[in-house]
Amino acid sequence: MTPLGVDESWFRAKPADASTRQRIGLPAQYLVAVGTLEPRKNLATLIAAYRRLIADGQPVRPLVLVGPAGWGEALELSGLPVGTVLSTGYLDQADLQSVVAGSAGLIFPSLYEGFGLPPLEALATGRPVIASDSSVSREVLGNQAVLVTAQDPDGLAIAISRLPSSESPSDAAVAARREWAARWTWDNCAAAWPSRSAACRAVRVRATRPSPLDGSGRRDGRGTTARRPPARPTSWRYGTDRRRRQRPDAGHRTSSASG
Repeated sequence: MTPLGVDESWFRAKPADASTRQRIGLPAQYLVAVGTLEPRKNLATLIAAYRRLIADGQPVRPLVLVGPAGWGEALELSGLPVGTVLSTGYLDQADLQSVVAGSAGLIFPSLYEGFGLPPLEALATGRPVIASDSSVSREVLGNQAVLVTAQDPDGLAIAISRLPSSESPSDAAVAARREWAARWTWDNCAAAWPSRSAACRAVRVRATRPSPLDGSGRRDGRGTTARRPPARPTSWRYGTDRRRRQRPDAGHRTSSASG
């Protein structure tokens, strides 16, 4: 895996102002999922988790899907209360950052990723992250995200229900997320892979020049094109037995961070 970097603008991202919220159609509180609307993003499992929360009578924040249509069957939303799931379509980089920064958390249930920048970018804004448990997620996100089995809607529902209702920018958890994301820079990408420094620079350019060609509001090639199944889950996660497993040592460092 080639370590990618988080653009510095993510650390300065602010929640959308009133006019932007109205233009995009954002509710007061919401969770966000970023990516192409395609099977690999596993959004059907996320919708199933929402259905379980609603069936259990639990309050749920609306889900905002950011990214243009890709391919595959349309999401089955019948029976969900109006306003439960909203889609913004493609957003430019500035709007994308404000939507993520203003969310109550980002959910990234992908079946597989080559790197997966959206959850790392969300950490840069201080937002909580729930992601699929895979070897890539464990390396990139460390202990700063809640990891769930990719196709386990019950486990995902539990993780969603346990997201904090509110956080202050001064909270230690917010600072820890931002500090973790700050480790992943484009300079470190080039330093870790001297032979691929040109590739790191090229990906950085694409990362800062968004295009509707990719469902995450970016051009193709941001480290999300690998076609491999997720590794067997081994790190802490929420399972269908509704018990929380042991979390790995908080001092864990990724291989790229440790050199």
